[in-house]
Amino acid sequence: MQTSTSPAMPPASSPVPLPLCFDDLFVEHREYIVRVCHRILRNPEDAEDAAQLAFLKAWRAMEDFKLDAHPRTWLHRIAVNESLSIIRWRRSRIPETSLDELQERKDESTPMEFGDPDPSLEMVLLLIDIERGMERIDRRQREALQLFVEGRSMSEIAVLLGASLAAAKSVMHEGRRNMRCVLGRREHD
Repeated sequence: MQTSTSPAMPPASSPVPLPLCFDDLFVEHREYIVRVCHRILRNPEDAEDAAQLAFLKAWRAMEDFKLDAHPRTWLHRIAVNESLSIIRWRRSRIPETSLDELQERKDESTPMEFGDPDPSLEMVLLLIDIERGMERIDRRQREALQLFVEGRSMSEIAVLLGASLAAAKSVMHEGRRNMRCVLGRREHD
């Protein structure tokens, strides 16, 4: 007779420890993940959709979760990727517009010259570059920076990293320096 596992728990053979059940992850991190998605998408409905997709992917990938990573960092990465996927999908679905329609819109809105950079597109591209940069730096530095962006104090970051306050500050400094180097290369490319 086959036993069924609760949809809230990973399979018994899963390397994920018991305290890391999906219900706990969802309850503890849902609001944060929705906020992450909303910061990128700037639309509450799309943010909810992206968060839902992120948790679905997290559930499916629970067995692949690396125990040395913090669950919030892992969920953050999935949520950002889902949000960026929605942006890419939106971009691919932008209807073609005639030049006459663009001229009519220009007359109705704030002045913008042809070829002027689109601030929202620039922001999305910067976010993509930041995410790629975060992938290039050391894992501990990445976790420290993400916790700082979440608004955590240095003492909280030290506790979550399992390090002394001085060591956490050092990791944060190195992470910032490495991100400046990575993003500095972006401007020169």
